[in-house]
Amino acid sequence: MNRNRINRKTMKRKKLNRKRSQINRRRVSNKRTRKNTKKRTSMKLNMSENNYRKLLSKKNLSKNQKKTLDKALHIKYCKCIKDLKYGQKNPAAYGICANSVYKNRGYEMPPRAARNCDKYYK
Repeated sequence: MNRNRINRKTMKRKKLNRKRSQINRRRVSNKRTRKNTKKRTSMKLNMSENNYRKLLSKKNLSKNQKKTLDKALHIKYCKCIKDLKYGQKNPAAYGICANSVYKNRGYEMPPRAARNCDKYYK
């Protein structure tokens, strides 16, 4: 009877140690991949142009609608920056795009919006 208890305890410990070591291995491999790769998404709008215009004209938006509209505005801002920056070699690209995308539509620009444009590609 005592031997069975001891064997069960040791078996449980061994299983736990195996699981811990597997988890630690996963963590190490995930750290390596995060350092070497960046996840990039395309610059396509996440909605149709018609839905985009409807959301712009709406006064009260739900949380989900607000989130999709913010993402769409940010994508348009990033597109504008990339076009002006690489097309005309214009140093004032950030201000021009901020005015045309956010301020003329009556929205506040998020802080440091241009830094997140690295996530997108054309």
